[in-house]
This record gives sequence, structure tokens and C-alpha cells, in this order.
Amino acid sequence: MNGDPTVRMAGAGDAEAVAMLHARSWRSAYRGIYSDDFLDHSLDADRRRLWGERLGGGGFRVFMAEAGAALLGFAGFAPGADPDWGVLLDNFHVDPAAKGRGIGKLLFAAGARDVTARHPGAGLHLFVYAANQAACRVYDRLGGRVAERIDDPPGGIPGQAELRYHWPAAALRAIAG
Repeated sequence: MNGDPTVRMAGAGDAEAVAMLHARSWRSAYRGIYSDDFLDHSLDADRRRLWGERLGGGGFRVFMAEAGAALLGFAGFAPGADPDWGVLLDNFHVDPAAKGRGIGKLLFAAGARDVTARHPGAGLHLFVYAANQAACRVYDRLGGRVAERIDDPPGGIPGQAELRYHWPAAALRAIAG
């Protein structure tokens, strides 16, 4: 790393960097979950389209962790809050080469501060494939609790169960400091 990481809000000009980190992260974490053909041939274009839309005015709030010019990770929060579950953390990725350096914790704390300020009383939730055990361990360490298991998620991959992790508002306030 080139200096201490800093966190900032992403803008439209960051879409390419976020998309390519997202693709690297998926290639590292999702072998055996998504098809190799998708991961090796279609993923880059798919992520470019997604992040071009989201950062081009889609209402997403995306925090980026950087050291110098290097993007180390990002966390994307969907607009609005579900009345039961709170705000959706709809992407949380750390560059595979930067894992184990506290980048995820730094991004999660920034997101927790933002959620508690913008949506007082709301919790936070996310979905993760149950097979992605490395991510589940991260969410466990961050204080999340599995609230439900969805064996056939709508729009999901057949045969891949998803878990909903949840952080109630009180937990987010504690993380936010």
C-alpha cells in the first residue's frame, strides 16, 4: 500500500475503476458459484454497464477506500431503506491483493456513519451466497447476524442459497462511533 488508506464518496468518473475491482473480486470469490464462461468472458462488460448506471445518477452511495491512486475496496449502498431490514449494502468488495489490511472494516464504518446520519433508526442488511464462506466470515466479524436463508432466491443462481445478514440500528450506531 502507498500510505494510509482514505475513504471518499465515488462519483461518475470512478465507474471504470469500481467496475474492474468488482470484476477482480468476483473472479476471486465466485469460481464455482458463477460459470467460468461468465467470469472469464462477460463479466467486465457486465460490471461496466452496472457501475456506469449506478454512478451515473442511479442514487447509489458508494464509498471507496484508496491508498494513493490505488483503489483498495468499495461499498455500495442502495437508495432508500426497507422498513423491516434497513438500508441494503448491495456490494462490498476489497481487492483480493488488499485483503487482511482492515479495508473492509474501514469501509463498513464509513457506511455505518452514513446510514445512521441519513436514515436514523434504520438497520443495514445484505445478501451473500452461502457458498461464499470467506465473505460470511467477514460479515460475522463485523457483527452481522444471519437473519434468514433463501434457498431459491428470485433472480439468483439456481442451486445457490443466499443468506441475509442484518445489523440492527443499535449495532450500526456502535460501529459508527
